[in-house]
Amino acid sequence: MRFNLVPALFLLAASSISPALLAAERVAVFAVSGGNVHPAYEQIAQDLFKDYLADTGKYSVVDVPAAAAAPSDPTQAVEAGRLAGADLVLLVRLTHLQNSFRIRLTAYQVATKAMVHSDTLGSTGGPDELDPVVSRLVKAFAKGERAGTNAEIDTVTQKEADPYLKETATKTFGLRLGAILPFNRPRGDIAAGPGLGLFWMYDAREYMAEIFVDFVSTSTASAGNSVRAFDVGLGLYRPFSRTNVVPYAGGGVAYSVSSFGGDGANGLRFHGAFGVLFGRLSTVQLRGEIGYFVNAYQEAAYSASEVQLGASNTKSLSHGPMLMAGIGF
Repeated sequence: MRFNLVPALFLLAASSISPALLAAERVAVFAVSGGNVHPAYEQIAQDLFKDYLADTGKYSVVDVPAAAAAPSDPTQAVEAGRLAGADLVLLVRLTHLQNSFRIRLTAYQVATKAMVHSDTLGSTGGPDELDPVVSRLVKAFAKGERAGTNAEIDTVTQKEADPYLKETATKTFGLRLGAILPFNRPRGDIAAGPGLGLFWMYDAREYMAEIFVDFVSTSTASAGNSVRAFDVGLGLYRPFSRTNVVPYAGGGVAYSVSSFGGDGANGLRFHGAFGVLFGRLSTVQLRGEIGYFVNAYQEAAYSASEVQLGASNTKSLSHGPMLMAGIGF
């Protein structure tokens, strides 16, 4: 029996054809429409879409008649795609504004006339970034995902690489005067301590934050009645309006070194406060504040040497009201 070589070669070639190619969906890519875009870039974008669609192996690109190359609406596009034998039609819009551009991709299924995919991606990198933007749009289309989340190391756009714009907080440096009245002192009568401090206030519209340094000192004839403190802390406050005169409330934490009549101690101090800021919209600001502090550390009434002499030592956790008035520039 003679072996027929021609049918055998035909069968071998047919079996080597990729099943993915046989099952490839036919896609019609119409002329790119543009806004404030040079016609050459519209043509380049269309060519890039055709190339990347073919590279996926999932689609085969079909040509559409020249008369139907730029349909005015999706209905016309679907009809033109049907006449061209396409399964899907792609409409692409390229928009340019100042130093940025954006491409919108919309896909329609010819059989059902339904929109099956819509995506958009932009950049500030100019025409050189048409290639990575189109590449990501096509990959997202093929996988049913969003182009904004499929960046790879070689397709990150200039817009994604640029730092985000941020609102500028108003910065105010100021001087403040105040007083504290510590209760539950280690020893001694009730005594207030006047203070002087500096603050750096940052107004971020929705909240205000500050760094402050305070020094409190009062001396009396009795050592047990002295009130001294040095605080470095942070404050965070919520304003209740956006007007020139604004009430606010909040609190803060400070590292405090204090002596409220005893042996002295140091640690964290917490406070809550309510105040009013005058001139929030001005370069000169006044503020008044009333608050309450609580030390997170205890102070002994006597030193170790005094205890050795027979003094009965106790430890106290001080707290009390605080007043403040300040001016900022």
